[in-house]
Amino acid sequence: MLAVLAAVGCGVRFRPATPMRAQSADIALDLTSIRVGLSPEIVFTVHSDVPHAIDHGYLTVATRAPCSGGADLTRISIDGQPAGARLLPVGTHTLRVASPDRMKGYTLDIVADFAMADGTCARVPVLSQSIPLDPEPRVVLLLGAGALGNTTLAGVKASADFQIGAGATIGPILVTGHFGVGTVQCVASLCGPGDGGKAVTAPSYGGALTANGGIPLPGTALQGSIFTLGARYSFSTTRLPAMEPSRRLDFHALQALIGWGMGIGFQGPFRHRGMTPFMDFAIPVGVMAEQSALSHVALVGGIEARFLIDL
Repeated sequence: MLAVLAAVGCGVRFRPATPMRAQSADIALDLTSIRVGLSPEIVFTVHSDVPHAIDHGYLTVATRAPCSGGADLTRISIDGQPAGARLLPVGTHTLRVASPDRMKGYTLDIVADFAMADGTCARVPVLSQSIPLDPEPRVVLLLGAGALGNTTLAGVKASADFQIGAGATIGPILVTGHFGVGTVQCVASLCGPGDGGKAVTAPSYGGALTANGGIPLPGTALQGSIFTLGARYSFSTTRLPAMEPSRRLDFHALQALIGWGMGIGFQGPFRHRGMTPFMDFAIPVGVMAEQSALSHVALVGGIEARFLIDL
């Protein structure tokens, strides 16, 4: 499961802080964005006054002679057409290429060369050490799981759930909302011991709104590591088996989250890595109250893991 999630979502799209463009004959190319991580992709905006057929593409260093070789760009797509449809019509179009390298650890200036069937060579910068690359605003799918323990409140002493949700960045902050399905544990004095002496559980449902920020950790060994700090409001509801069927328990909680995330840690001009985690682990710590008796507050703490899959 981890491998599948990584292949789908472990990548963040960056765009240049200032325009990166080039003109070759009648062909104008602008770097739109670079997706780094797994499933790497480079996106350009291209304009041409006459039609061209792209014969070959290369990713190479800026010091190499144009269209003289490099890493082959084999998956070239124009305006969403299948890879291999390389006819560049007149006008402005979107050109996408799958990077043969993962742009990992690049500390040189990198360019893309496109050799046309008519002999034209179009070169455009892709990575410049003097032009920073900033992460684009993110929209993510959230998949997670967590477990909490608390001082006894209304007969409940622990809970666990699986989470699904979505989120987006607002400036440097990632705001997410999720729906959770799980269980709560009932104290033996209320629900009695279960089969084999195990704690009696009941299903629970709820949701939460979370705001998280990240700070990249220094040093090469921790280059992909991000310290995360956030806050959360959550709501959950359950019915304990020992209580009247009509009695519902509704819990409200406020928690601080301290954690560690894994994000983009590549060398090069990539900035604001604190906005790039695709996986994080956090320790939520806070207070919880039951709706019918908000003056009774329990302490709550636990652990959770989340996967953030870019959409």
